[in-house]
Amino acid sequence: MNLLSLSVFLKQAQFAFAPPNTQYSIQLFDPNGEQILLSPITGIVASSGCISESWNGHNQDGSAYSAGSLTARFTVTAPGAFQENYDWKMKPQTPLGFGDGDLTVAYSWPVASLVGPGNPLQSCIQAVVDSTMTSGTRGRYYSMFNLDSVEYPPGNPGYLSKASDVTGLLLNLSSVQDSRANGAAHAYTRNFYWYGHGSTVELWGMPGVTISRPYVADALNNIDWPSGPVAYHPYRFVFLDCCDAGDNSAWAEAFAIPVSLSRDEIGGRTERTSAFLGWKGTVASPGSATGCQWYEQTLYFFFALWQNGFTLKDCWYACSHSGTPRKDFDPYGLMDIQFHSHPTGNGKKALA
Repeated sequence: MNLLSLSVFLKQAQFAFAPPNTQYSIQLFDPNGEQILLSPITGIVASSGCISESWNGHNQDGSAYSAGSLTARFTVTAPGAFQENYDWKMKPQTPLGFGDGDLTVAYSWPVASLVGPGNPLQSCIQAVVDSTMTSGTRGRYYSMFNLDSVEYPPGNPGYLSKASDVTGLLLNLSSVQDSRANGAAHAYTRNFYWYGHGSTVELWGMPGVTISRPYVADALNNIDWPSGPVAYHPYRFVFLDCCDAGDNSAWAEAFAIPVSLSRDEIGGRTERTSAFLGWKGTVASPGSATGCQWYEQTLYFFFALWQNGFTLKDCWYACSHSGTPRKDFDPYGLMDIQFHSHPTGNGKKALA
């Protein structure tokens, strides 16, 4: 039997999968092996195969649990099977929450004539920032990393030119600092767009600019998720616009985005929905100023649709074809847009 942790915080709820009608009990132990709960949590797995239980974070005597870790022991007996035990070491942490969060945009590319201020790829990626962060934009995002070019010309699309820039990016991605003066809840970074080279293990661009997936997971404290205990910093939306990032679910897991999420797991908590978008295999990239201009239009259109309520699938579909989109995907009169086309069969949406 394979139990898979899908929750982010045990102190709020722990989700696991098991066959329907499986009997289960859950007992919590402190680092010394002492029971935390007076009696175990028990139940029978519903038809969805999802275990969802809560714990208030208190010891048997009612005091708040304060140790740095704990072990959750699942005892399960599936119909017609022997009893099995599973121990998970966990870090009981206060959840960061599931608000919309801030957006961070970053890019790096090893062609000096295209990148940096005044060059075409800089303008191309600035389109992502301007279409999502400009004042008055529907569903406007905030950022501690980027600046739109309307209010703050010439803007800042998050160009990474050297190794130290990667350190700054990781600090931003893992930051819990509020970007808004009004102290809006859950305003830390929960959305990320990357343009550059990539694989299932790394993102890279200019010499010295390498972003390792394990380092990202570690910075977010998602290192043990999903096979281990918690996802401390769950992301809402990640778009890795590079080769191979969607070949498997590794990058999604680094950002604590589940490969799948059922209605039962979400319940009525729509704020817990999340999505990962990546390319499978090798994809084309703008190699000239003209190509950058075309892709700038594509990115602006993609995020304009996204900000105006289109589903991620529709945004991807509308922007995945050369030429112009169908009229029903173009309510803003952009039918003359020129999309940057990808080789047939290479560009595919990975997870959404």
